[in-house]
Amino acid sequence: GNNFVGLGTDAQHGVWTVSVNGGVDRLDAQNGKVEHVSERLPVGDLRPLSVLADQQHQLWIGHRAGLGIFDLDKNTLQALPLDAKRDDALMPGVFNILLACPEQTIWASARGGALHRIDAKTHAITRFVVGASGLASVDITALRCDAQAKLWLAHAEGLQFFDAASQQFVSPKGAPSQRVHALSFAADGTLWLHTLGALERFRVDASGLKSLQRIDAADGWP
Repeated sequence: GNNFVGLGTDAQHGVWTVSVNGGVDRLDAQNGKVEHVSERLPVGDLRPLSVLADQQHQLWIGHRAGLGIFDLDKNTLQALPLDAKRDDALMPGVFNILLACPEQTIWASARGGALHRIDAKTHAITRFVVGASGLASVDITALRCDAQAKLWLAHAEGLQFFDAASQQFVSPKGAPSQRVHALSFAADGTLWLHTLGALERFRVDASGLKSLQRIDAADGWP
């Protein structure tokens, strides 16, 4: 299929895609060859929404009913436990965003449910819900890591980062107090945020965020 809903990359120049018809494919960016991985992947009726290839030769696939881990060597699929009452299990939700940060830690967002931190080797799950650990929203639109492997997340309530020392989510001073649709770090360490109708660049330091540039409708931004 060509209606892609999720993209990922691996260390071997591979680009992974998942599409609305259940397809899981890998494109070799060096030679252009495509492998239809879903032909050997027991996905059944799952409709993948997100994909991530980790350093353990595992393929993580998020879908509307949970999160599965495909062993690329053994061609086996493991479904992680799903239970709203267990803190060590996945919260039900739409698993539409996956991120490895750092390499052995997988962050998985179940939109409307919870944010999960999963050990790539042991598959141990730590679950974060609204109110606990300072998380302001689980309506998450983007996850990114900065150069220090600190997790940043954009959501309906604005922008937060995860402070590993306190195990708390923090809203930095100077961050927008509205929905942030996307975020990205530039090579120089500055942070770009997309809010409704505007693209803005910030300098990030210990005191918070300082706006450096704003592009909106007056500049021709759609």
